[in-house]
Amino acid sequence: MYTGAIGYFSRQRTVFNVAIRTLELDGERGTMGVGSGIVIDSNAQEEYSECVLKAEFLTGSASRFPEGFSLIETMLWDDGYPLIELHLDRLLDSAAYFGFDCERKAVETALMEHARAFNGKLARRVRLLVDRSGEPHIADEFLVKSGEAAMPVRAYISPQRTDPKDPMLYHKTTHRPLYSTAFKDAVNAGFDDVLFLNQRGEVTEGAISNILIEKSGRWLSPPIECGLLAGVYRRICSRRCHAWKSACSMRRTSAWQMRCISATRCAAFARSRSTGSPEAPFYSGRITTLMASPDWSNSIAFWNSLSLRRWVIAARG
Repeated sequence: MYTGAIGYFSRQRTVFNVAIRTLELDGERGTMGVGSGIVIDSNAQEEYSECVLKAEFLTGSASRFPEGFSLIETMLWDDGYPLIELHLDRLLDSAAYFGFDCERKAVETALMEHARAFNGKLARRVRLLVDRSGEPHIADEFLVKSGEAAMPVRAYISPQRTDPKDPMLYHKTTHRPLYSTAFKDAVNAGFDDVLFLNQRGEVTEGAISNILIEKSGRWLSPPIECGLLAGVYRRICSRRCHAWKSACSMRRTSAWQMRCISATRCAAFARSRSTGSPEAPFYSGRITTLMASPDWSNSIAFWNSLSLRRWVIAARG
């Protein structure tokens, strides 16, 4: 059987599986066939690569994930958790992907219990860690609102390219050595964030940010497939701004405006210039500097090679 499904159903449960993805077990041995559809213009290497990809869920499962990491959600508390359902949706998706024991109700109850100890109604940033056993660990800090109308934001582009095939890019976890190191270096150099491109040269995200891009009157959002985290406020802004999911290569982009979006700051948009826009933000930040690297001379040469005029970064949340 090349395609179709095979399985059974009963009063208690229904189980089906795609036949060509079936692992046959015989004692301690298992067998699974992998193939591809060959046509007259097929390329042998491409067909082989397809077979390797199809088997990766089985052959790579023992080593493709790091050990000892936890899942993270960072959320706003402002007399309640306004985006808690979206945060829990993402948390449970990642828990299912990595095989973590995680119960939605237990996590939600722990968050509510933690919030009972808050004195007053000052907004807080709440950091939730969930380990493989499903045990939640919660910490918080006050969220200081700036009175400035426009906060200057400085960023540069990392010389390191990300691999869209890395599964860890799509989940918010404590395992993020590249981002953590790059962000620390950026802060030490006086920047607010560092932005990444993938191996195809497509814009993805910042170390602590998601990105929305305005080009020719349309808002664009780098698609998840480029290798980035599905930020909670990215989802909201994508719907609010009717953002198209479009891969954005920097060298093919002539006019940009990016907004700073933040789940913990409830819509902290950063804009490089004032334009007509959807709902006004609670916070804003003006991008005053965007560099190709921390080295000014390298950056000037880089930007002169582009037709790039406007930029934004986004605090992810």
